[in-house]
Amino acid sequence: MRNRYLRLAATLAVTGLCTAYLIWKIDLSQTLHLLAHANIAYFLGAVAIMIGTVWPMAWRWQQLLDVRGIHERLSWLTRAYFVAYTAGQLLPTAVGGDAVRIYETARRHPGRGGPVAGSVLLERALGGAATLALAAVGFALALGHYDVGAYLWIEGFFVLGTIVLAVA
Repeated sequence: MRNRYLRLAATLAVTGLCTAYLIWKIDLSQTLHLLAHANIAYFLGAVAIMIGTVWPMAWRWQQLLDVRGIHERLSWLTRAYFVAYTAGQLLPTAVGGDAVRIYETARRHPGRGGPVAGSVLLERALGGAATLALAAVGFALALGHYDVGAYLWIEGFFVLGTIVLAVA
């Protein structure tokens, strides 16, 4: 019981320190000004998209874990995603969030760190491929309507490379 209270206190302390760090690093008055003048429908829509996409991504991750014989509840994986999003605000880019997902899941499944890390990396690769597929659609729609500068041609080559790697 004492360990539980100690862990809760440590969790609250780390959460408080992380929140204090974020508040210290941003211009709070400018942030509040932007939020006060933001279009509430766009803001709530963005929040809904962010929250709504976590469940399907956690489900995809669950399927990748199941293939490797690691069975985990969808509710726990969804929670791990939200924790990873939070960690990604402090740790370097999305890699920090992925590291947190790997660490937390490997802790729950001792000796299975390799398959856990592989599932997170594969899940990340599938997400990247899906993003490139959407970019391919946007690229195709832009042809003939917009000036497709060098950046978009480079993006087109990435899409083509992803298709070639998927076939290979």
